[in-house]
Amino acid sequence: MTRYKKSFPIFVTAILALCLAAVVGFFGVRAFRAQQEETILSQEEIAAANLRRELFAAWYADYQQDLDHLSRNWQLYRNIMDAFKNDDISRETCHMRLKQLAEDERMLIERIEGRQIPAAVDDFLYEEMTSVARKTRAYANAQYRTIALSRAAADIENVRSDSHEEQSRDMEEIMLREAPAQLFVAKEIASIKEYLAPADKQ
Repeated sequence: MTRYKKSFPIFVTAILALCLAAVVGFFGVRAFRAQQEETILSQEEIAAANLRRELFAAWYADYQQDLDHLSRNWQLYRNIMDAFKNDDISRETCHMRLKQLAEDERMLIERIEGRQIPAAVDDFLYEEMTSVARKTRAYANAQYRTIALSRAAADIENVRSDSHEEQSRDMEEIMLREAPAQLFVAKEIASIKEYLAPADKQ
């Protein structure tokens, strides 16, 4: 009996130690699995973020090209109008150049309207990029309208006077009246870039 009493605490201690080891092991495995799942999730999030950046970068590169083309066309339009106003070119030459420019602008608009927002972007990016595209299309169409109306005014069939001064004034009025409002998309672009910036750079 004395021997049993002596061995009982040792037995209980051993059982408790085994139970403790089992508990520690159980929670240790759970923690390891949770860490693994978190690592996998983080890798998936990083991959998704990188994909979003790549999709936007490709779309934005095309957008910048279209924007530069719009800017060049508007500058060319202003140059043609100034040349006619200063009597550096004839009405016929002015009409011909505006006709060529209007055709170039029309093809540019077709290209702009054919640009698609990548389907793989998330809702936030889709909304912001769609806003940029919508404003740009409206601006491009307004710019085309201005060029086309000026071209029509330079057409011999629509000229109201033989006076160069009056012709120039009529065309200048069209330019001032129909010139598109400035294109403001800086807010959307800034929001997109902030959204896509790596966490350590935000």
